[in-house]
Amino acid sequence: MMMMRNSLLAAAVAALLALAPLGAPAQALSARDSAAALFEDYMRAGGASAAPDHLVRSVQRHLSEGLTELIGRLNEAGAAIDADILTSLREGATAAEVVGCDEGWRVALCEVELRSAGEAGISEWSDRLFLVRSDERGWVVGDVIYGGPRADDGIASLHSLLSDAIGDGAAEP
Repeated sequence: MMMMRNSLLAAAVAALLALAPLGAPAQALSARDSAAALFEDYMRAGGASAAPDHLVRSVQRHLSEGLTELIGRLNEAGAAIDADILTSLREGATAAEVVGCDEGWRVALCEVELRSAGEAGISEWSDRLFLVRSDERGWVVGDVIYGGPRADDGIASLHSLLSDAIGDGAAEP
């Protein structure tokens, strides 16, 4: 009887281990890879041409619980930001490259070079992603620190943009 239980347990463990390679756990990704995955999903969702709500839903798995909660509060308040919130250019980016990350044990800061080619011409700027390590989900975005046009307009980060919009009921990005 004991031998049969051990055999069943060994078979169950072997089956679970066989499934593991199908999808690497989020914790296995570096901060840089997690930041790159965010922008891969961003571009796949349509990037600069995507509707803001669609874009947020498409990248939500990369956002911290705090950012997700803040976006939920924005929706509950009936406020809207009719622009790309993940980059400091209102129109969004058409290309992104993570150029470096300073990674600590629980936090990381990644610099992202962004580019937008649109009717107004080509714009290039850098934003920074503040990532936090979640035990369950690996590296997730805790904030976007704007370094381009929004920073020039006095909007320092995604968190401040969302907080201002919730307080005012509307926001001019």
